[in-house]
Amino acid sequence: MPIFQEYRAIVPYENAALHYFDLLERLGSASLLVCSSYIRLFWAFTHRKSFVYT
Repeated sequence: MPIFQEYRAIVPYENAALHYFDLLERLGSASLLVCSSYIRLFWAFTHRKSFVYT
């Protein structure tokens, strides 16, 4: 059955896509934390006049 063969050809790509999106979601949540901390550092650096060093 050619339909079944086509479906079997598509399935691994779907699984890979799901795995990739799951990985991307985890990386996204981690990079969001990193980006927010970098933004805070950048904000502190650009607004040095109002930023008090500890």
